[in-house]
Amino acid sequence: KGFWMKLKRADDAQVKRWIRQGKKFVCFGEGKLLKELCCRTELENAIEWIVDNDPGLWKEPYRINGASVCTVSPDKIEFSDRTDTIILLTTTYYMQVLKQIQSLSNWDVVHKIYYFPTEADRCYNRFAWIWRRLRPQRKIIFRSGPASYAPGWDFSDNARALFEYMVERGYYKTYKLIWYLHEPDQYPQLRSMKNVRLISYEGEKSHRLKDNVRYFYHLCSAGHLFTTDTHFWMRYCNKGQIRVNLWHGCGFKDRKNRDGAPHEGNYEYMTVVSPLYADIHAKEYGISREKVIDTGLAKEDLLFQPPAKGLYQLLSVVRAKKYVFWLPTFRMAQEG
Repeated sequence: KGFWMKLKRADDAQVKRWIRQGKKFVCFGEGKLLKELCCRTELENAIEWIVDNDPGLWKEPYRINGASVCTVSPDKIEFSDRTDTIILLTTTYYMQVLKQIQSLSNWDVVHKIYYFPTEADRCYNRFAWIWRRLRPQRKIIFRSGPASYAPGWDFSDNARALFEYMVERGYYKTYKLIWYLHEPDQYPQLRSMKNVRLISYEGEKSHRLKDNVRYFYHLCSAGHLFTTDTHFWMRYCNKGQIRVNLWHGCGFKDRKNRDGAPHEGNYEYMTVVSPLYADIHAKEYGISREKVIDTGLAKEDLLFQPPAKGLYQLLSVVRAKKYVFWLPTFRMAQEG
């Protein structure tokens, strides 16, 4: 089931040509990619339906450039077997979405589905036949921070805590420890460590062949990969590699599988603080309960290690018997 569907690449010129021919569109994914595509091609006036996994998007029509389009659940949409309807996957999670809709009976009439490859996809595909042949080696990759560079997040959080734990216990003697960073030159203290290697994650979409090859070679041949925020960079991994989403806290704030599909195939394990949160994360992220491991967060261990100095010395504050702290999550002020 599902093998009748052919995934084909699309581009702006092709979309514009279809619009001139009077084709109608069904777009899977109501997000940034769809918005940008509409702004470049004026696609919004030709969209018949938008499909998305996020129930919060089904309540209100999607509005852009004066057009208004209804968003529906993937299992609710009804197709007529017409040749003038084009199916576009307007999400970067197109492979996960493809697997999802292959299991839905109401998509049986669909034979061709089009997607929009990212720059990273194009770089990977140049030598995909090589990357897919690589097998896991004794290498561990760490990455922290969001998909786009954010100052201060590059070497931080649970990935850093786990890395420092491993270094302290001599893991570097049997494993190559690799950090994926925005700018490796900013971390000379890591470069000097034995069997530790630094690689720029910008190599994913770099036009420099050397950077590109280095990035994908280690990504596709590491035995274990640990991440704290974005996990999408691990999508090119091969069978047998172990991907662990350490995350950075307790995901109460919003749905985490809203970007197109559940996270079931995105990593092998996830760490949480308790059995209660294991149940919550399994539901919110759309993953199997067995994948969620109650280990506690790696960075929490630091709270149980007494500092060499007094708290007032570490924080440069007045010495006192009691302190009251305000510790907000990700409060980012803008100038003005």
